[in-house]
Amino acid sequence: MPVPSTITDLSVVSVVNSPAGTDPIGNTLDDYLRTIQALLRREQAQGAAIASAATVNIGGNTDGNYLHITGTTTITSFGTVSAGISRTLVFDSSLTLTHNSTSLILPGAANIVTAAGDVAEFVSEGSGNWRCVKYSSGGAPATVFGQCRLTQSGGNLKLSPFNGNRLTINGQAQVIPSAGITLAATSLTPSTLYYVYAYMNSGTMTLEASTTAHATDANTGVEIKSGDSSRTLVGMARPITGPAWQDTAAQRFVRSWFNDPGIAGLNWFTANRQVTSVVPSYVEINSEIRCEFLCWSGEIVQVGGSGNSTQTVAGITNHTAVAFDGLATETGSWSSGYTPSNNFGVPYTVNLPKTGLLEGYHYATLVGALGASGGGVATYAGGTPTATAPSVCTITIQTKK
Repeated sequence: MPVPSTITDLSVVSVVNSPAGTDPIGNTLDDYLRTIQALLRREQAQGAAIASAATVNIGGNTDGNYLHITGTTTITSFGTVSAGISRTLVFDSSLTLTHNSTSLILPGAANIVTAAGDVAEFVSEGSGNWRCVKYSSGGAPATVFGQCRLTQSGGNLKLSPFNGNRLTINGQAQVIPSAGITLAATSLTPSTLYYVYAYMNSGTMTLEASTTAHATDANTGVEIKSGDSSRTLVGMARPITGPAWQDTAAQRFVRSWFNDPGIAGLNWFTANRQVTSVVPSYVEINSEIRCEFLCWSGEIVQVGGSGNSTQTVAGITNHTAVAFDGLATETGSWSSGYTPSNNFGVPYTVNLPKTGLLEGYHYATLVGALGASGGGVATYAGGTPTATAPSVCTITIQTKK
C-alpha cells in the first residue's frame, strides 16, 4: 500500500493498513510515520475557508475538520466521503441549508437559514449523505422574521407572505410558500377562541389551531405556543357554527399577529327597536346591533354610535350609551336628547376610546334608558343605512395597538 495522503486512505481495520509485515519499506518508513502524524493533526486543525455552493465538498478538505463557510449561496450537498467523517462548520454569512431526509438531514427536518457566527457539526453517513448532529445559533437569530399576515380566504384561514417571505420558527428563519398555507375549521368547537401557530412538519410549514395561550420565548423573543418553541404565533380566530371561520363587519373573528392592520366593524338595527327602562337602569336596546370582535392585549378600541330616536311623551329624555360584553354602561359614553314634542326625532352620537380589554373575544353594543321622570317609549330607528336613510342607528368599532 502506498503512503496515505488523506484520512480516508486509512482503514478502521488495522491489518488492512500499511506497511504490512512483508512490505519492503526501506527508506519509506519515515514517510509513513510523518504522514500518519499529519493526518491525525489535520483532524484537529482549522482548514482553509470554503465558499458556499450548491455542493460544498467538506469531506474532501485536506487541511482540517474545522472550517469557515463563506458566501450566501444555498447549500444542498456536502459531497461524498466515508461514513463517520465529521466536520465542524462556522457560517460567516446568512445562507440556506436545504433539508433532505436522506442526503442532508437537518434538525427538525426543516431548512435552516444560517446567521453569521452559527456553528454546526455534520457527520457523514456515507454515499454522499450527511447528518447535522449539533447546531448552535449562539442565542437569538440575527433577525427575527414575521413577514406574513393571517387572513380569511374562502372557507380557510390563510397565512400569506407580506413584505417578504420569512417567518422565524424554532429559532430559524423559514420560507413561507408564495401561495401561502391554509387551515380549515374542521372539527373545531364554535364560539371558542383559538390561537393559530405555524410549525415545520417534515420540512413543510403547517398551521395549527390551539386553545393553548402564547408566551414569549426567552431565547429568541418570538411569541410561541406556551411551552413549545417549535410553534410560532401567527394569529387568533374564533369559529362560528359549522364550524366555519368568520370575518365580517359585524363579527371580526380573525386577527393576525404580524402586520395586523387593525379592524373596523359596523352593525345596525334592521328594524325599529324600543326601550322603556328608566335611568339608571340602562338596558341593551337589542342584541342584533352587537359588534363582535377579537382584540389583542393592549389594544385601544374606539367605539362610536349614531342614529335617531323618538319619544312618545313630550319632555322625556332618551339616553343612549355604549356597553361592552353585557357589563355596566361605559362612563363618559352617554348622549341625551330632549324631546320638545311627541314623536319628535332626536339624533344622538356616542363615542368612546376603550382600553384595558382582556385579549380575546368581546362585543360592543348600544344601551338606552328614559329620563328619571320615566314614561313614554323610546324608539330607535332601524332599517338599512343609506345616503337617503342616515337616521338608522349604527355602531362602529376600530382598533389600534
